[in-house]
Amino acid sequence: MYHDLKGVYDALMRYTSPEELLRNYYRKHKDYCPPEELWVYREQLLKDNLLLAGLTDSALPMSEIDGLRLSENRYIQSGEDIAVLKHQRYLFPLVHQHSFFELLYVLQGSCTNTIDDKTQRLYEGSMCIIPPSVSHSIAVNEDDSLVLNFLVRASTFNQSFTALLDSNDILSTFLSEIVYSNKYRKYLLFHTGDSCILKQTALAMFETYQHKGHYYNRIMNGYFMVLMGALLQAHEDTIEYPERYFEKYNIVPKLLNYIESHIDSATLETCAKRFHFNQRHLGRLLKKETGFTFPQLVTNIRVNIAKEMLLQHPISLDELAAKLGYNDSSYFIRVFKKEVGCTPSDYRKTSTE
Repeated sequence: MYHDLKGVYDALMRYTSPEELLRNYYRKHKDYCPPEELWVYREQLLKDNLLLAGLTDSALPMSEIDGLRLSENRYIQSGEDIAVLKHQRYLFPLVHQHSFFELLYVLQGSCTNTIDDKTQRLYEGSMCIIPPSVSHSIAVNEDDSLVLNFLVRASTFNQSFTALLDSNDILSTFLSEIVYSNKYRKYLLFHTGDSCILKQTALAMFETYQHKGHYYNRIMNGYFMVLMGALLQAHEDTIEYPERYFEKYNIVPKLLNYIESHIDSATLETCAKRFHFNQRHLGRLLKKETGFTFPQLVTNIRVNIAKEMLLQHPISLDELAAKLGYNDSSYFIRVFKKEVGCTPSDYRKTSTE
């Protein structure tokens, strides 16, 4: 499916003429070259990079809050469903939004991505899916960093990505809302690390788009399905959701119910996979929402279940400990005593009396 793509990678790493201009200005002035100064190079930019040219086009509609508003037909040519562009290093991180989907992929190094005033540092393997009408900006300020922008028509994204999902899945619900609703501004962030299949597919898509040979649009759509399928298959458990999504869908009660139903085996890893969160991100959000760490939440739930079972069931402490996920009943007794102030046996006896 893939031939040697090293030449494509090497070509991407080389500085284009606009990048040389941007880098020299940044090094000299310790700041970005302002868009108005790039206007005089517009013809050259239009030839070398359509996205960069658009960001210097003063004729585009702009608002103080949302920045530039980039239309789908301007950046994805007629007869195309997907465009793939290299994000120019040292380019002014101008706030903008668009009517298409953007997939921001860090092929190497890092970049800064700001969405709705929240700044994230993205590293190699990060892929951020940014839906239409979301204000954001991107900054790539290192010589050895390489970031690709995949611009996808909304209709193409809907047909390709959502078709891969289970209809009852939380991720499917989230993506459906992205596609069909403009009420909430959001994003999806995957952490794929050093994924060979994703890197190869991304490079192959870039090369195919640059050459635009016969049937290239069909080939691009095929590559896009491979890219999205590999992303979901191998990296679904790394998804990082916006915090407002955590609140909007009332994840905490659902998560607590899940832990209670799987109290003998629930871990942060299994919960993260079940609710499609990055483990560290889920742990941090739980702490913020409940005031407890994940281990503290599990302990609290186990103790509450133990109290109920001690009073309602003639169960031995060994059996109870096993049902709660403790391999050692003596350890369970120590935990119970620390939390409640007495042993399970004393609690049963005192409560019965």
